[in-house]
Amino acid sequence: MPELSPLLTEFFDFWPRMWAAFLARTEFEKATDAVALAATFGPLLWAFMKVISGRERRRALRERANLEERIAILEEARKGLENRLKSRESQIKEMSFSVPADARRRADSLRADGNEELAIAALRDCFETLRPDLVSLCSELALHHVSIAPDFGEHQLVEAKRMADLAFMLDPGDARVGDIQTELSEIDARTELTATAYDPLDPKWDDARLFMHLGSSKDAEAAFAALLEKGEEAREAGSYLRAERILARAYRIGCRVYGKYDEQTLRAAWPWLRTLATLDLFAPALQLASDLSANLEAGTEAKAAADFYRAQALQAAGRVQEALGIVEQTVRDWTELRGQEDRETLVNTRLWVRLLADSGQVPRALPESEQHVHVCERALGAEAHETLQARFLYAALLHDTGESEKALAELNAVIGVENRVRGPGHPATLSSRSSRAEILAQIGDVESARKELVEILPMIANVLGRSHSQHQDAAALLDKLALAGKDSTESLAAN
Repeated sequence: MPELSPLLTEFFDFWPRMWAAFLARTEFEKATDAVALAATFGPLLWAFMKVISGRERRRALRERANLEERIAILEEARKGLENRLKSRESQIKEMSFSVPADARRRADSLRADGNEELAIAALRDCFETLRPDLVSLCSELALHHVSIAPDFGEHQLVEAKRMADLAFMLDPGDARVGDIQTELSEIDARTELTATAYDPLDPKWDDARLFMHLGSSKDAEAAFAALLEKGEEAREAGSYLRAERILARAYRIGCRVYGKYDEQTLRAAWPWLRTLATLDLFAPALQLASDLSANLEAGTEAKAAADFYRAQALQAAGRVQEALGIVEQTVRDWTELRGQEDRETLVNTRLWVRLLADSGQVPRALPESEQHVHVCERALGAEAHETLQARFLYAALLHDTGESEKALAELNAVIGVENRVRGPGHPATLSSRSSRAEILAQIGDVESARKELVEILPMIANVLGRSHSQHQDAAALLDKLALAGKDSTESLAAN
């Protein structure tokens, strides 16, 4: 592009010449030239500066708004931290009241200032804060020593009594402490301790914390087997309070060693669930059975067993229709798995009959119960526990339908067998005798009913505890008979 070369040369030469010419002019001429240029380009420059300043102002306002927002967020965070700090300080202050060493130091400081009343108040606050937990700790330790006493000797009972006495002194009105002391009174009368299947001199059995944290599971497996055996023995002997604690320990060890749903662990779960039901501890039974039912394989014996215990707990909770639906299925499951006359099928059938009655279908339940008795006698024998339980249910349904004399005769027969086979202190025998006392009271034989209750109440307290529903119902009936007297036979029968 040769034709552009002169133009470019002229353009770049122009500005130096212009600047040189401007500098060569006088000061006055420079000023007039500047005024002329300002008059020409001033409005344009002013507009440009206004745009620039407006843009900068808006940017400054946005930055200010952002800063104000961040300041507000930080202020809110500061308030939150201050509140958490105040809460934490309050918690620390509250917790300090439960630390005996701190309470003593505070009391000493207050005494040094002459504030004896405040010093005593500080000690009292600490004691009252700790007292419920101390009662619970002493109770748990007492139960622990009771459960291992048969394997370690009578010195464990001495320690159990010491702990129970401490708990009683801390809270004389605690029902659980009263039950423990009653059980200890019963145990004191026993001089024979059963032989053990493991070495009682081995200290690891005395302290569960040791073998629960061993690197090897061998000792824990031995503990599981020993506890399961002892729990079953206690249950068979009717010592349900002791059996429940031992079986609970066995189950927890099984969960850790074998797994929660392993067949070995379930060997402890089933007798523990049976014992929980016997002791009216239906809330933990429902929790355990529901967990097992939800996680065991459908169509298996384990699943059917879990559903049975779940239905049993639901019945106790008053959820009869829900329980009835479950048991109708478990009866079908056990029939398919083992047949109509298997023990497990018959146990589920008895619960089904009981639930029919609880749901208001007593006329249907009564003939089903009678038929169930005949099947149990044929399949299991007349003196089997399940047969006696079937007859007990039949007697209860006879009573519900107004056939009290027939129900009483049936109960008398059942009690005679239970006394001979299970023993007079067995929970099943005591339950039958409680029902007999109730029927006697309602048909007007108040004196016989009162005599029965006076005899069995201490036995129920020793075997099941004072808080058990059977003890409470029997005690309430005895109080009612005492208030009514012999002359109120008609009012008792009407009730």
